Amino acid sequence: MTIQRDVFLESEGDGFFDRNRAHLTPDLARPSTTMLIDFLSGAGAKIALATEIGCGNGAELVKLCKALGCEGVGIEPSAQAVADGNRMAADRGLPMTLHRGTAEALPLADESSDLVLFGFCLYLVDRRHLLPAMGEAYRVLRPGGYLAIVDFDPARQHRRAYAHHEGLWSYKQDYSRIPLATGLFSLAAKYPLSHAGNGFDADSDERVGLSIFYKEPAPYPVWQDADKGAS
Repeated sequence: MTIQRDVFLESEGDGFFDRNRAHLTPDLARPSTTMLIDFLSGAGAKIALATEIGCGNGAELVKLCKALGCEGVGIEPSAQAVADGNRMAADRGLPMTLHRGTAEALPLADESSDLVLFGFCLYLVDRRHLLPAMGEAYRVLRPGGYLAIVDFDPARQHRRAYAHHEGLWSYKQDYSRIPLATGLFSLAAKYPLSHAGNGFDADSDERVGLSIFYKEPAPYPVWQDADKGAS
């Protein structure tokens, strides 16, 4: 059985980077990053460390680090993208480090990040690793920190064959439902976007969403102790 994580680590991560290299530059504006920065700045969020999962060469993480005055850590399966991003950080004198890896096993300490961003990557995560990836994001995010998800946001959940490698899939669904279902996050904001540009798209397959969540400081913010004797 094909495991998408392994294929991306072995070859397709580099393939994806090669195909999209021209668009992975901090000099190109991306609406979702601008919206995230504006939200965090407006909320008065104190971000010392931002972590991006599926960061490519860190082009969007560069923008976050500069705008928020924070350090950055990126996780990415492509060795080429990681090397390119670390060179870019060194050339620009930015406190940003990229690591080769995948979403379900983050090389970060518990509660070490103030912001965790899934940067348009969950649609390519193998379904067996989707919930572990969410668990890792929760683990490394400090209480009172922010989780952001940029991904497809269709009207119906579905999958389609991945165009660039036989046996892989693209999974399109509303990923905001997963952290909300745990009861451990509150939805702080959600912005409609389009795969082709900015704003809501009538074509369901082209819809993208930026969802921002607040990790409640108490471990179970809406739970109450049961009465004595209850099971």
